[in-house]
Amino acid sequence: MPWCPNCKTEYQDGYTVCSDCGSTLVESLEQAATEDAAEYIRDAAASFPDDTGFETEEIQEAQEETLPEGKELGITGKVIQLQLPPHLEDISSTRIRENVDLNRDNSNLIDPVIQDFIYQNGLYLRDSQNKPLLDAGTLSFQWVDEPEEQLVDELTAGRPDREAVRSGILHGKDRLLLLRGSGGEEPLGYVSYRYLSATQLFSALRDTGLADRIRLRSAGTTLLITSAAADASDPLRDCLQLLMTEVLARALSDDCIYGLYRPYGAPPEPDLEDLLTRQGFLCREGDPSLWEVDMSAPTAVSYTHLTLPTILLV
Repeated sequence: MPWCPNCKTEYQDGYTVCSDCGSTLVESLEQAATEDAAEYIRDAAASFPDDTGFETEEIQEAQEETLPEGKELGITGKVIQLQLPPHLEDISSTRIRENVDLNRDNSNLIDPVIQDFIYQNGLYLRDSQNKPLLDAGTLSFQWVDEPEEQLVDELTAGRPDREAVRSGILHGKDRLLLLRGSGGEEPLGYVSYRYLSATQLFSALRDTGLADRIRLRSAGTTLLITSAAADASDPLRDCLQLLMTEVLARALSDDCIYGLYRPYGAPPEPDLEDLLTRQGFLCREGDPSLWEVDMSAPTAVSYTHLTLPTILLV
């Protein structure tokens, strides 16, 4: 009696095509399974080179058992079929992740030692599905070439090193990059910076050896970032990352290929150090308050956070 290999439906003699799915009927389901196995072997053969050098006795035996006479496969390597024990077939990373989300016991799925390691290191956690809606008016950047004293006072308010940062920005005649929300409310963050020519390096760094070394590496204008701060209350919006990326992108467009981060106040916090590292900065000279980046290397800019105008600019 003929069978449909897809629907697993038995037909009376005389039928050749399944009326439900249109598949060609076979004499038995065992024949369908044999043909499927042969097709799987043919597909797998394409992923193996012909010169692997492995023994092929098992392959030849499989071909003789599953393929019609006169047909051969191109597999030359040794095929090993692995099969899990029945009690392990239902274990998957999805089930482990679901149990972790619900704070359930996973000892019936994995070894207790592995379970403790997963919970202690925060593994198998789902990413937040609360994705913010991004549109053209969500955020805006404001470039301030000559900041007023009142604006600097507002930006540095509440900082423990406020006086040092405030006086440094005003006396150094730094420029500012502000990040604002769509409503134009108070800035979400800022970065103070300025460009240094080769003749201005010593007056800004106050170190002859350091100025000479930077002069040789920069081969032109150097970007000096003197302070940075941003609102970190929203975990879905990395304002400081956006600001730093925008400053680096603007510097690249101004033919500036070397950058420094040397704050007026205290050395950077761990979060800021992590950001500088992700942007390609390196801590030089054993000084935690001096970070350098060679922006001629493309890894200095995180294109994930670039705005569309900046991407076109770069």
